Order: sequence, then C-alpha cells, then structure tokens
Amino acid sequence: KCGFDNKSRATLLLLSSSRAAAPMWTTRLAGGFAALATLSCGSDASVVKGISYGPMPCKGPCVISQDDFFSQSAKPMWGKRGRGDLQVMKQLGANAVRLYGNNPENTHRDFLDEAQEFGLEVIPGLSDWDYIQSPNNCLTTDYDCFSQIKASYLGNLKTGFLQEDGTYHPALREIIVVNEPDLKLPGMHDPKNFCKGIISAIDGMLDAEKNMSVVDAKVNFTVAFSFGVCTSCSAGFTNKPSLGQMAQLREAMLDPETVGYKAKNDLAAFYRTRFHNSFNTANPAEHVKSMFLDAYEVAFPTTPVMIQEYHQPRQHVKDDLAKVLKMAEGSPVLNGVSFFEFHVRYDKGGTEMDFGMFKLGEFPVTNFEYFGEPYTAWCLVPAPSKDKVMMAEEVAEAYGGEGLDYDMLCIPDPLKVRLDYDGFKKITEQGRPERTKAFVDRLVRHFGGDVSDHGAMANFAATFTPASDSSQASGDS
Repeated sequence: KCGFDNKSRATLLLLSSSRAAAPMWTTRLAGGFAALATLSCGSDASVVKGISYGPMPCKGPCVISQDDFFSQSAKPMWGKRGRGDLQVMKQLGANAVRLYGNNPENTHRDFLDEAQEFGLEVIPGLSDWDYIQSPNNCLTTDYDCFSQIKASYLGNLKTGFLQEDGTYHPALREIIVVNEPDLKLPGMHDPKNFCKGIISAIDGMLDAEKNMSVVDAKVNFTVAFSFGVCTSCSAGFTNKPSLGQMAQLREAMLDPETVGYKAKNDLAAFYRTRFHNSFNTANPAEHVKSMFLDAYEVAFPTTPVMIQEYHQPRQHVKDDLAKVLKMAEGSPVLNGVSFFEFHVRYDKGGTEMDFGMFKLGEFPVTNFEYFGEPYTAWCLVPAPSKDKVMMAEEVAEAYGGEGLDYDMLCIPDPLKVRLDYDGFKKITEQGRPERTKAFVDRLVRHFGGDVSDHGAMANFAATFTPASDSSQASGDS
C-alpha cells in the first residue's frame, strides 16, 4: 500500500528481479522508481501500527479446544459490550490487529464489522491445523497443501471474509498464509519442502477464490517467517535472518517446478501483484535495519514487508517502537509493525510472559462459554515495561493514541452492566457522578427516550451518587 499500485509493482519487479544480468539502465530505472516510492511513503498515516492478539482466557496452564479468538465465542473479550479489547486497541493508537488461530467453520463477520467500526484493519492467519496437526495434514501429503488449504480457505470465504457482492470484507488488510513455516514445515534445514508447502497452499487459496467468484480481489497474502538464518537456502542470504527464506520462496513462486510442484494458477503473476513478505522478531530496531532492512530494500525493491510480531522486552518500549516506526515511514517497502502482544499468555509461562502489555486482573468483566467450556473475561491491568512504567502507555505514546483511563478497566462499566437495580448499585457505589449519569443516559435511551438537558441530568444523577454534590456534577457534565 506504500508507493506502488499493482501494475507499477509488477513492472518494477520485472526490472529488478534479474539485476545481475540486466543492463545498467534497467537497474537505474528500478532504483529511480524505488526513490519515488520513498517520497510517497513518508506519511505517518500509511504506516501499520498493529497489535498481535491471542487472548488466552486463563491465568495459568490450560488447554482449549480452539484458539479462534476472532470468532463469536470470543466476543465477550473483543466485543464492546464485553471487555472491549478492540476498542482498547483503538484508544492505544493501533490501526490494525494481527490474529492467529482460525477455524473456518466459525463465523468471523461480527469481528470484522466491529474492527471496521473502530478503524482497525484485520490481518488473520490460517491455522496450523491443516499444515501439521490434522489427520490429513500437509506432512502426510509430501508437503502438497493444495487440497487441505483450499477447503479451509473456502470455509473462511463463506463465513465472513466475503461480502454478499463477492468482494472481500473491507476490514481485511492481508491474510497470513502460514506463521513461521521455516520452523515447522518441516524446518529451516529443508527450504525446498517449506517452500513447496507455502506455494501449494497459496495455489489452493487462489482456487478457492475462483470457486467463490471473488470480485476484484485486492486482499494480499503474506507469509510470516521467523528471524532465523537459513544456511540451507540456495537462493542466497545464508548469513542474513529471514532474507534467505524470502529469496527461496520468491524462486519457488516464480518457477514452482523448482520445488517439484505443478501449479494450477499463475503464481508468478500473483507474486508480482498481491504477495507481501513478513517476519517476526524480538530484535531491536537497530538490528532490524542493519541485519535485514538495508539488504531487503535492495533485493526486494517492490515487495512490501511487515513485521508481524515486534517487541524486545529488554529495550525501552516507547523509544524502540518509535525508532522502528520512523524506519517504516522512511522506507519504500517496510509497511509497519504489529506489537507483540496484547496480554500476557499465562498458559505459555517462562519468558513468554514478558511480552504482554496487559496482565489479567481480579475483576470479572463477564463470564462466558467458550466452545462449551466456562471462562471469565478478566479485566485488563497494565503490565510494567523494562522502565517500570505501563507498557500499554508506552505503546500509546509511540502509536500516537489517546490512551486509557486505566483505573476504570477493573470496575463495573456504566455502559456494560445490566440495566437493573444491581447494575445501578454497582455504578453509584463508585462515587463518580459522571458514571452514574452515563448509566442513566443509557437507561433513558433503552426506553426510547432522549436526554435534552444534560446539565439537569448530571444534577439528577448526582443525587444518587454517594459522597457527591450538585456542584461536582455540574463540573463533570
């Protein structure tokens, strides 16, 4: 989305993909186009400021039947009538949310609708189920993932990704085909097979689009590689993290038969117009530039790239995040980052618990059933960063967000409690007239009314609020 339309990107990729054998004028022309792209990428509005979201709803080791956290079953966590995680992300200044688990049997339309309402782009990923976990996974079919992923993606298209007119839901930014295939499909030692798995999966997704008669398919696909070094990659960059994997995948996309795969769709054309690179890293901004980005901009001048997981717990979060965002603003290809992650994953334990910007508190926002099992949506408590300040506040400062009133996260919300005496009592006991007023305003609207004099309503609400008086209420109205 930064600097090139698809036609220009395809032209430039053709110019730059074989620089070693190309005349000098083509190299200079490619460089000139890249320089023009840099000029059009300097806007802060073009940079992705995402948050990686996998809100496991437990405070210790646990096992759940599905990790599909953008399904309806997880709505008590992400929905505005529940804990309101999407609204929290927006207030922190995020403009995108990156997801993980994905069961195509579940509908995702409500999540996409609510994300769009808050101005958040959505980056869902396909589940590991079909790749390495199901009885008929890709490992059992010699890393040919076409059939498994086509069936899975057809389900996604039918359960929310597509609108009734055959276009993609406008909240979708891009789809992560697979997360860190270089570590599991089968691993870094076998680039031929992890590339075969990736391109056959993409081939299946494109076939699913054809079956559903997708109109004007502008949603891009990406693969989130690890930040590991692929010493077995024959396409080069055997001393640079992620780049070897990306170069190997490019070769396979442009000529699938190099990995023993016969494609049903034109993967080369797709790569030139709709494919983005991605990687996950816990390295600081300085490492991203010296170890990756400087070389990437030369080798992939027309292929956008995004950091799908970004957070080095031992760095000053605000400063480091600001550095990498500034880097993205000045790069012709780096689209942005997704901060890892929304809240602590207690189920993982160990050093994995260093990453969440929120912890789970003691106040139960709501109890809910998640695919047949009872869970609680616990309130959010800001986790401390290396500087012993609120990590969420540092993210908000780097992202330019309005921030949150963190003291309000773990008490009953006047916009969410039940509209009955018990809900009213929970709000008035807080001793804050403005919150009592919010409850009464909501009650009036619930019965079809409208508040015409907010000052009078504030004074009225204050009479029900302990330790308050009318002058306080007038000041808060």
